[in-house]
Amino acid sequence: MSTRAERYAHRIEAQAEALFRRIVLAPPGSWHRREPGGWSPSVTVAHICEFLPYWSSRLAVLASNPGSSWGRPEDDPDRLAGIEPGALLEPPAACERLHRVAAAASAAIRALPEAALDVPLRHVSGDPALGTLEALIDRALCSHLEAHHAQLRRLLARPPSPTPVAPPRVEG
Repeated sequence: MSTRAERYAHRIEAQAEALFRRIVLAPPGSWHRREPGGWSPSVTVAHICEFLPYWSSRLAVLASNPGSSWGRPEDDPDRLAGIEPGALLEPPAACERLHRVAAAASAAIRALPEAALDVPLRHVSGDPALGTLEALIDRALCSHLEAHHAQLRRLLARPPSPTPVAPPRVEG
Protein backbone atom coordinates (compact mmCIF):
# COMPACT_ATOMS: atom_id res chain seq x y z
CA MET A 1 0.00 0.00 0.00
CA SER A 2 1.36 3.39 -1.02
CA THR A 3 1.16 6.17 1.56
CA ARG A 4 0.84 9.85 0.75
CA ALA A 5 4.42 10.38 1.94
CA GLU A 6 5.64 7.59 -0.33
CA ARG A 7 3.87 9.17 -3.32
CA TYR A 8 5.50 12.54 -2.62
CA ALA A 9 8.94 10.94 -2.19
CA HIS A 10 8.44 9.12 -5.49
CA ARG A 11 7.53 12.40 -7.25
CA ILE A 12 10.84 13.90 -6.14
CA GLU A 13 12.80 10.82 -7.24
CA ALA A 14 11.07 10.69 -10.63
CA GLN A 15 11.73 14.38 -11.27
CA ALA A 16 15.36 14.06 -10.17
CA GLU A 17 15.89 11.11 -12.52
CA ALA A 18 14.37 13.04 -15.42
CA LEU A 19 16.53 16.05 -14.55
CA PHE A 20 19.69 13.87 -14.60
CA ARG A 21 18.85 12.69 -18.12
CA ARG A 22 18.12 16.23 -19.26
CA ILE A 23 21.35 17.63 -17.78
CA VAL A 24 23.51 14.85 -19.25
CA LEU A 25 22.02 15.47 -22.69
CA ALA A 26 22.29 19.27 -22.49
CA PRO A 27 23.61 20.77 -25.72
CA PRO A 28 27.19 22.05 -25.48
CA GLY A 29 27.32 25.67 -24.44
CA SER A 30 23.81 25.70 -23.00
CA TRP A 31 24.59 25.08 -19.31
CA HIS A 32 25.56 28.65 -18.32
CA ARG A 33 23.58 30.46 -21.04
CA ARG A 34 21.04 32.77 -19.38
CA GLU A 35 17.52 33.28 -20.60
CA PRO A 36 17.06 36.97 -21.46
CA GLY A 37 16.27 38.60 -18.13
CA GLY A 38 16.23 35.23 -16.42
CA TRP A 39 18.09 32.14 -15.34
CA SER A 40 20.49 29.73 -16.96
CA PRO A 41 20.16 25.94 -16.61
CA SER A 42 23.00 26.01 -14.05
CA VAL A 43 21.17 28.61 -11.90
CA THR A 44 17.92 26.63 -12.16
CA VAL A 45 19.59 23.43 -10.93
CA ALA A 46 21.44 25.39 -8.21
CA HIS A 47 18.08 26.71 -6.99
CA ILE A 48 16.65 23.18 -6.92
CA CYS A 49 19.70 22.02 -4.94
CA GLU A 50 19.08 24.86 -2.49
CA PHE A 51 15.34 24.53 -1.87
CA LEU A 52 15.13 20.72 -1.60
CA PRO A 53 17.34 20.54 1.52
CA TYR A 54 16.02 23.86 2.89
CA TRP A 55 12.44 22.60 3.09
CA SER A 56 13.05 18.87 3.63
CA SER A 57 15.33 19.57 6.61
CA ARG A 58 12.46 21.41 8.31
CA LEU A 59 9.79 18.74 7.90
CA ALA A 60 10.33 16.82 11.16
CA VAL A 61 10.48 20.02 13.24
CA LEU A 62 7.33 21.42 11.61
CA ALA A 63 5.56 18.07 12.04
CA SER A 64 6.11 18.25 15.79
CA ASN A 65 5.09 21.93 16.07
CA PRO A 66 1.48 22.38 14.91
CA GLY A 67 0.61 25.93 13.99
CA SER A 68 4.16 26.84 12.95
CA SER A 69 4.63 29.33 10.16
CA TRP A 70 6.33 28.48 6.87
CA GLY A 71 7.33 30.40 3.75
CA ARG A 72 10.04 32.88 2.81
CA PRO A 73 10.48 35.78 0.41
CA GLU A 74 12.26 35.36 -2.93
CA ASP A 75 14.98 37.73 -1.77
CA ASP A 76 15.72 35.73 1.40
CA PRO A 77 19.50 36.06 1.95
CA ASP A 78 19.89 32.34 2.80
CA ARG A 79 18.10 31.40 -0.41
CA LEU A 80 20.28 33.66 -2.54
CA ALA A 81 23.49 32.57 -0.79
CA GLY A 82 22.58 28.94 -1.41
CA ILE A 83 22.09 29.43 -5.15
CA GLU A 84 25.21 31.41 -6.04
CA PRO A 85 27.90 28.73 -5.44
CA GLY A 86 25.82 26.00 -7.08
CA ALA A 87 25.41 28.04 -10.25
CA LEU A 88 29.16 27.73 -10.81
CA LEU A 89 29.08 23.92 -10.90
CA GLU A 90 29.50 22.09 -14.18
CA PRO A 91 26.93 19.42 -15.12
CA PRO A 92 28.68 16.35 -13.55
CA ALA A 93 29.07 18.08 -10.16
CA ALA A 94 25.55 19.52 -10.37
CA CYS A 95 24.15 16.02 -11.06
CA GLU A 96 26.04 14.61 -8.07
CA ARG A 97 24.69 17.36 -5.81
CA LEU A 98 21.17 16.97 -7.19
CA HIS A 99 21.30 13.21 -6.57
CA ARG A 100 22.39 13.77 -2.97
CA VAL A 101 19.76 16.42 -2.11
CA ALA A 102 16.91 14.59 -3.87
CA ALA A 103 17.73 11.37 -1.99
CA ALA A 104 17.82 13.26 1.32
CA ALA A 105 14.53 15.02 0.59
CA SER A 106 12.82 11.74 -0.32
CA ALA A 107 14.16 10.11 2.84
CA ALA A 108 12.93 13.00 5.00
CA ILE A 109 9.45 12.70 3.52
CA ARG A 110 9.37 8.92 3.91
CA ALA A 111 10.43 9.25 7.56
CA LEU A 112 7.24 11.16 8.40
CA PRO A 113 4.36 9.25 9.95
CA GLU A 114 1.24 9.41 7.78
CA ALA A 115 -0.58 11.58 10.35
CA ALA A 116 2.20 14.19 10.19
CA LEU A 117 1.01 15.27 6.75
CA ASP A 118 -2.18 16.57 8.39
CA VAL A 119 -0.36 18.75 10.94
CA PRO A 120 -1.76 22.28 10.68
CA LEU A 121 0.70 25.01 9.69
CA ARG A 122 0.39 28.67 8.70
CA HIS A 123 1.81 29.91 5.42
CA VAL A 124 3.18 33.46 5.61
CA SER A 125 0.71 34.50 2.89
CA GLY A 126 -2.23 33.53 5.10
CA ASP A 127 -3.57 31.24 2.34
CA PRO A 128 -5.56 28.50 4.13
CA ALA A 129 -4.92 26.11 1.21
CA LEU A 130 -1.27 26.06 2.34
CA GLY A 131 -2.17 25.25 5.94
CA THR A 132 -0.79 21.72 6.40
CA LEU A 133 2.54 19.96 6.25
CA GLU A 134 1.22 18.10 3.21
CA ALA A 135 0.65 21.44 1.45
CA LEU A 136 4.26 22.41 2.20
CA ILE A 137 5.54 19.12 0.77
CA ASP A 138 3.35 19.44 -2.30
CA ARG A 139 4.00 23.12 -3.04
CA ALA A 140 7.50 23.89 -1.71
CA LEU A 141 9.06 20.56 -2.71
CA CYS A 142 7.19 18.52 -5.33
CA SER A 143 5.32 21.10 -7.41
CA HIS A 144 8.21 23.53 -7.09
CA LEU A 145 10.61 20.88 -8.42
CA GLU A 146 8.24 20.02 -11.27
CA ALA A 147 7.93 23.70 -12.25
CA HIS A 148 11.70 24.12 -12.36
CA HIS A 149 12.08 20.91 -14.36
CA ALA A 150 9.72 22.42 -16.93
CA GLN A 151 11.80 25.62 -16.86
CA LEU A 152 15.00 23.62 -17.43
CA ARG A 153 13.40 21.73 -20.32
CA ARG A 154 12.47 25.08 -21.91
CA LEU A 155 15.92 26.59 -21.31
CA LEU A 156 17.74 23.62 -22.82
CA ALA A 157 15.44 23.53 -25.84
CA ARG A 158 16.27 27.11 -26.82
CA PRO A 159 18.62 27.42 -29.76
CA PRO A 160 21.81 29.33 -29.00
CA SER A 161 21.55 33.07 -29.41
CA PRO A 162 23.27 34.21 -32.58
CA THR A 163 26.67 35.71 -31.95
CA PRO A 164 26.48 39.43 -32.66
CA VAL A 165 28.49 40.39 -35.68
CA ALA A 166 30.33 43.69 -35.57
CA PRO A 167 29.37 46.05 -38.38
CA PRO A 168 31.98 46.32 -41.10
CA ARG A 169 34.52 49.04 -40.56
CA VAL A 170 34.37 51.84 -43.04
CA GLU A 171 37.81 52.94 -44.14
CA GLY A 172 38.25 56.32 -45.36
